[in-house]
Amino acid sequence: MDKKQMNRVVFLDRDGTINVDVEYVHKIEDLRFEEGALEGLRLLQNLHGYKLIIIRA
Repeated sequence: MDKKQMNRVVFLDRDGTINVDVEYVHKIEDLRFEEGALEGLRLLQNLHGYKLIIIRA
């Protein structure tokens, strides 16, 4: 398989990695991202071509 055809994927844990780990978040307006997390995700996806998979463990 040619490298250009391969998917590059990164798996990230959600709580405490990209968002502040608090009690279970029930509403989107209560979600708070860690400083720099969104910019980092954009770099992984747009600049480096990774597909992002966010998991909740």
